[in-house]
Amino acid sequence: MTFEVLHEGTECNCVDGVGTDTESTFLRTVGGNQPKERDFMSHWERYKKQGKEIEAKGCADTCGWKGVSMNKADGYDEEEIITVFRQRLMFSPQSKMYICRFKTGSENGVVNHTPNDDHDSHHDLLKCDVFSVEKLESVSVVKIELEDDAD
Repeated sequence: MTFEVLHEGTECNCVDGVGTDTESTFLRTVGGNQPKERDFMSHWERYKKQGKEIEAKGCADTCGWKGVSMNKADGYDEEEIITVFRQRLMFSPQSKMYICRFKTGSENGVVNHTPNDDHDSHHDLLKCDVFSVEKLESVSVVKIELEDDAD
């Protein structure tokens, strides 16, 4: 796998010491019941597309902005992760309303464990140059149900 796009504009080596994880199941919020490439854009890619720049503080920060946030389901309380997604949706109605469960596949990039304040299960997918949503494996999507929606 090559990571020229990931490393564009930085001297940081974001994939040093990071490996693939083809066996674990991950969760990510997406905009609809069919995941699209735009659902897997990093913050860095979104800003770049808008002609903006991110002022990162060091390599860990830079690589974090360039990674695609996701949460590992295996070994964690999945309902707890979904609760975080629900809370985000309640406080930010423009948030994505669907949860995509998937495995990264062997040719989409590498996975870095990056726990954050929301949950220890947080990981970043550092996409390789030929990343494609079509190459994700075991994909399923469910709508996030809020408490009021369940009635």
